[in-house]
Amino acid sequence: MVYDVGIVGAGFGGLAAAAELSRQGMSVLVLEASNELGGSAGKYERNGYRFQSGATVGMGFEPGGVFARLYNNLKLDKPKMTLLNPIMDIHLPDRTIHYYRDRHQWYKEIERNFPDAAHQIQAFYE
Repeated sequence: MVYDVGIVGAGFGGLAAAAELSRQGMSVLVLEASNELGGSAGKYERNGYRFQSGATVGMGFEPGGVFARLYNNLKLDKPKMTLLNPIMDIHLPDRTIHYYRDRHQWYKEIERNFPDAAHQIQAFYE
């Protein structure tokens, strides 16, 4: 079979591009090396703990967010979701760091855990 477009990677970007190109009438082939879709949104488990393999925390579904716009453009209903706060807990040997959805709460958590580097870490997010 001949395809109009080939996309390497079934992460959010690859799947979003495939959906949009398909919506425009193109035949699309998506190739993925992993057994799971999701790219950097994937996960793995070790010793009873689940780890994200990429920088994915489920943001962007809020009104005007990147995924909300994508669903709207593709004329799809947004999936039902439960917004978590904190989004995740990061367990270290000596403490647990809570990753909050609200930026100000997250910055306070950074200051609490990394007082000497808080300004540099916050600058990274800005």
